[in-house]
Amino acid sequence: MWNNMEQHMKSTFKSSLSKDNNRGSWCVIFRHPLKQNDDGSTGRRVRRGLGTTDKGEAQALVEQLNNLLADEEMWNPSLREKAATIYPEQIVRAFYDDLAPGVQDHWSVRNEFIPLPGKEDGYAKALLLGTTGAGKTTLLRQCIGTKPPKERFPSTSTAKTTVCDIEIVLADSPFKAVITFFPRELIRLYVEECVTAAAVSRACFKADRNEVARKFLEHSEQRFRLSYILGTLQTEEELEDEDDDKEDDLPGLSEAERTKLEEKLVKYLEEIEALAEAIAPELADELTFSRESSTNEDADAFQQLFESRIRLDDDFHDLLDRIMDDIEIRFAPLEKAGDLKQDRTGWPSCWQFQTGERDDFITTVSQFTSNYAPTFGRLLTPLVEGIRVSGPFKPNWSESQPKLVLMDGEGLGHTPDSASSISTKVTKRFELADAIVLVDSAKQPMQAAPIALLRSLVASGHASKLIIAFTHFDQVKADNMRGTAERKVHVRGSVDNALAAIAKTWGLSAANLLKRSIDPRTFFLAGIQSPIKETAHHTREQLQNFVDAITATILPPPPTNVVPWYEFSDLWPRIQQASRDFRQPWRARLRLGYYQSVQPEHWTRIKALTRRLAQFGRDEYMDLRPVADFIASLSIEISRFIANPSVWQPGHAPEEMRQAVVDKISQEFSSRLHLLAQQKLFLEKLKVWTNAYDESGTGSASRRARAIDGIYDDAAPLLSESENIRPAEFVKEIRKLLEEAIIAGGGQIVTPPQPTE
Repeated sequence: MWNNMEQHMKSTFKSSLSKDNNRGSWCVIFRHPLKQNDDGSTGRRVRRGLGTTDKGEAQALVEQLNNLLADEEMWNPSLREKAATIYPEQIVRAFYDDLAPGVQDHWSVRNEFIPLPGKEDGYAKALLLGTTGAGKTTLLRQCIGTKPPKERFPSTSTAKTTVCDIEIVLADSPFKAVITFFPRELIRLYVEECVTAAAVSRACFKADRNEVARKFLEHSEQRFRLSYILGTLQTEEELEDEDDDKEDDLPGLSEAERTKLEEKLVKYLEEIEALAEAIAPELADELTFSRESSTNEDADAFQQLFESRIRLDDDFHDLLDRIMDDIEIRFAPLEKAGDLKQDRTGWPSCWQFQTGERDDFITTVSQFTSNYAPTFGRLLTPLVEGIRVSGPFKPNWSESQPKLVLMDGEGLGHTPDSASSISTKVTKRFELADAIVLVDSAKQPMQAAPIALLRSLVASGHASKLIIAFTHFDQVKADNMRGTAERKVHVRGSVDNALAAIAKTWGLSAANLLKRSIDPRTFFLAGIQSPIKETAHHTREQLQNFVDAITATILPPPPTNVVPWYEFSDLWPRIQQASRDFRQPWRARLRLGYYQSVQPEHWTRIKALTRRLAQFGRDEYMDLRPVADFIASLSIEISRFIANPSVWQPGHAPEEMRQAVVDKISQEFSSRLHLLAQQKLFLEKLKVWTNAYDESGTGSASRRARAIDGIYDDAAPLLSESENIRPAEFVKEIRKLLEEAIIAGGGQIVTPPQPTE
């Protein structure tokens, strides 16, 4: 059936006009002959702006696109340059853009406008990490001197709030900001998944209006919230800032604005419900499906087919188009202030702003970070990929302005497993940072996520950069603790427990070295959600010492006149263990095996992961992180190898000096391993990820799982003692990286004796 349909579509690819009602400009809609739908059929629907409000000009462009669609010889992506000599630029972009996933370098874009100063400028870069709600961004506020409740920059909340990268430079220059935005296609993906989730809740679970609205307005990842952009229903609970005072830099919406937003939102919800109620009964009749008498497997199959069917529906895509138009119009005010730049599709890519007025700056930048409920419907927060600001920020409790670059980002999350991997977005920043600040709550210190971070730092050789800041120290109370000193001992006990986990993997000596390193760089902070009073002597002292500890990280390290020598006789079993540690949990997630407490993943999450890798160049979905897991398993085993060389020269070198060399080699290996993991698990396997995502119909979840397991098997084959070409190649690759890292880090390799004749 699909072959006949594809053959029919080849001869009937046509484009048509569509109006962007928000801007009054014209768009073109067509089925793309090189892009596939979810079910594997050819002809994914594409809608692109034509950059004109003149209908005659727009119609002429549509005719040009129809000429291109009729010429199958031009359907080769490599002929883009030739097409540019024949067709208008708008048509070339509409057809040839996004034929392969691209990874945008937003960091470089921000660097062009605000370069980050470094050690050579006397600046220390601090990367702030911590679990959601630990107070990471609240501590950042204290370090830059923004004054709650009036200055809510950056925004804080007990829920997941910081979902973009934030870099703040404390400088003497005027206030500057550069904002980078997620690309159009990724935002459309989030919108599509929100609409689909809302429709599924109605069609498959008979959800009421409030539940449909909840699914529509908040993505399951909690990184993307349409409620910030489109507003909320007044009957729905709105997210509140953690502060009780409701003043804000941004004025709230008027009642008229709120009513208008709600009316549009209700229409969106009605359309979603209508789609669900039109498709679900028809599909149930085809399949003779009854929700009341179905098994869980039947219900899953029905949901999968429903999602495939709705994503082929033109009304579904018309709805997505209008929502995207509604989102895009929110950028319009930026054109009046600052410099708004657009990508090849016309979607905003970055925005730059500069002013000498602090109040104006905070108010302007807050619209990109705010989570203030009265302003829902006006915020751009979910669209922001990264923010970099620079200006005369200074802690209110300090007499001087420290030379700091403070880097904040998404929280670590509340992972239940300390062996869980840390996102590659985070681990890639380890090398850039001079100080890595673990912000943890003293109320429940050192749970699974902080311990996972500790393991990652040790494995990658960056543990010497660690600084720990315990927040909520004023809330540590018990009848058996009579003062500050005893409360500190109580909290430090959790650090000792975490170090015990380090000792199990790397040995007692490594754990003791780490303890000696972090003991003087552990700080206890109370009441930092409010301005620090003059009488709060302990907290003021701790904050000042905290900043001093960060600035001290750029001092040159002592010389390390010691050389480790390595030989590779026991490398095979370590790589063998790393392969098992990576593969076995994933086989359990894919329902291909069993591994300890790892639970099988629902097919919808696995499919969402494949889509991000196949179409958007992103290597994770929520806590599904194959690239990070691969890096974590190998880093841990290889770092244990690096920590135990065959011999040290000289043999009497102190432990601190030895550890410095081990850390350097581990850093060199970690940097190379990131590149290898990206290559083997993503770039070389793009076609396989695409095919896995395209799987549909009965048995597609199993076929998708086997395809993913095949990717992992090629990247990290399970080794055995018997000779095998693939495992031998894998060991050879890891050994090559390790040899390079050892030499670059100041070590040497024992050359095995050559056989005599």
